[in-house]
Amino acid sequence: MCWEILSPVRRHAAEDQAEPEWLSSLEELGILRGVSGRTCNKSLKNQEGDGFKHEITTSDKRISIHGAAHKEELTLPAYPLTVLGLDIVGLFSAPLDERYLSFLADDLKARGLDISVADKTASAADRKAS
Repeated sequence: MCWEILSPVRRHAAEDQAEPEWLSSLEELGILRGVSGRTCNKSLKNQEGDGFKHEITTSDKRISIHGAAHKEELTLPAYPLTVLGLDIVGLFSAPLDERYLSFLADDLKARGLDISVADKTASAADRKAS
C-alpha cells in the first residue's frame, strides 16, 4: 500500500494517550507527508456493481473490504508516502502488522463494512474473516 491509513493510528494513539512520535519522525525524514499539516484522504473505488467491494494487496495479504450498501468510493484519512517513502518500501517485503489490521477492521466495521483477509498465496476458499 502506498498510504498509511490514519484512523487506526489515531485510535492507537488515543489508547496510548500519546501522539505516535514515529509518524512525525517519518515526515521529518521525508518518508510521509501530511503528519503535521493537513490530513490527506485516500479514496478506494468500488470494484463491484452491487454493494461495495475493494481489494487491497499487501506484501503478504489480500484484504477485501465489502458492504451491502452501494457506494462509489470509500474515503479514508491517510498519510501518503513520498517518492522516497515508496522507494524505501520497495526495498523490502514486510508482513502486515496484525494489530494495525485489527484497528483497520474495527474502523471499517464501525462504518458498516466488513473486511476479509487471506494470505496472498491462499485460495479464495481459504479466506478468513477478521
